[in-house]
Amino acid sequence: MTEPCYGNAEYKSVDIQSATLFLDIASSLFEPADHRGGDDILAGLPGRYRRNRVPDQRLITLVGWTRGVGVDVEERQQSWADAEATLGGLLDPDDDGDLVAMAPYLGLSAGTASITCYPLSWTPGIPQSKMTFRLWTVVLEAVGNPPDWTVAESSS
Repeated sequence: MTEPCYGNAEYKSVDIQSATLFLDIASSLFEPADHRGGDDILAGLPGRYRRNRVPDQRLITLVGWTRGVGVDVEERQQSWADAEATLGGLLDPDDDGDLVAMAPYLGLSAGTASITCYPLSWTPGIPQSKMTFRLWTVVLEAVGNPPDWTVAESSS
C-alpha cells in the first residue's frame, strides 16, 4: 500500500504534510507583506498625503494536526508521540529555516517557493482520541529584508 500524498510543503527540510504531521500554509504566496509607514494627516488641508511604504513583516500561519497511525491504540499513541517530537523540534524560535512550497501547492504551476522564517508563536489544541490526535496553529515570521517569497520555476 502506498502512502497517500497529502501536500507539498516542508519546513527546515522536514515534510510537514505527512500522515502523522500535517501543517497547511493558511496564506497565499501572493499576499503583500505588512508595511511600515502611514499617511500623514495635516490639519486644515484636504485629504491625506501618501508616503512610501516599506515591506516590514510577513507572518505566515500554519494550521493542521499531529496524529498517530497504526492498528492499535498503543501503536497510534507512539506514532503520535513521534509526530509531536518532530513538531517540537521545528518550533525552536532560535533556529530559523526555509519554508518550502512545491508545485502544484498554493497555485504554483511549477517549481518551488521558499521563504526563510522562524517560529514566532504556536497554539496546541487539547490532545484527543486517547492521546493520538491534536490540532495546532503555528505562526512563523519571515526574516528576509524584504520578507518575500523566492519563487524558482522548474525547467521541466
